[in-house]
Amino acid sequence: MHSRKRDFERKIEELEDRIGTLAEESDTHSRKNERLTRENQDLKRQVDTFLSKEDRTIAQYEKIMDQLKSEIKDKERHCHTIETTEAYARQETSQKYKDLI
Repeated sequence: MHSRKRDFERKIEELEDRIGTLAEESDTHSRKNERLTRENQDLKRQVDTFLSKEDRTIAQYEKIMDQLKSEIKDKERHCHTIETTEAYARQETSQKYKDLI
């Protein structure tokens, strides 16, 4: 009977030790989880910041591209005006030449 009681007491001690170890591990994992959660939140904030900066940069580039497209259209209109003026001048010169002959 004493042997059985000692076995039970030993088992109880082993289980209590195991409970203590598991409690320590649980605390360790909880602290690690909290740290990782904070790091994750920080990284999410960084990503949000980078995305907002990227969105602003994209908007700036789109504005610049729109300005450049507008300038190109203005230059094309100007070139067309010059070409048209040149064509009329050639016609006029050709007509004057025919009149002189």
